[in-house]
Amino acid sequence: MKSSGVKVRYGHTPKEANHYLKWAFVEAANAPAQYCKKPHWQHRHVTHLYERVRLRKGHAVAVGAVARHLAEATFWILNKKEPYREPSRPQVLPKQA
Repeated sequence: MKSSGVKVRYGHTPKEANHYLKWAFVEAANAPAQYCKKPHWQHRHVTHLYERVRLRKGHAVAVGAVARHLAEATFWILNKKEPYREPSRPQVLPKQA
């Protein structure tokens, strides 16, 4: 993990990871790519993550980023024994003239 200021880079999903879980998270990460235009998916955190990374890095890297996010979210859900909560997105305020 590398961090500078507010940016954090976690890197790739490790090769030593469980191959079946890694495959399952990649398959689940393809859902935002397929359904990002559907109304139910447009406001989800993973869809915004996928779109943001896809514009800069392409589909494959974006799916990997979403898969890693899902894996980390699953870890913390199981660790804290709490239900999943969508991360809050910062509100963008209109510029004052």
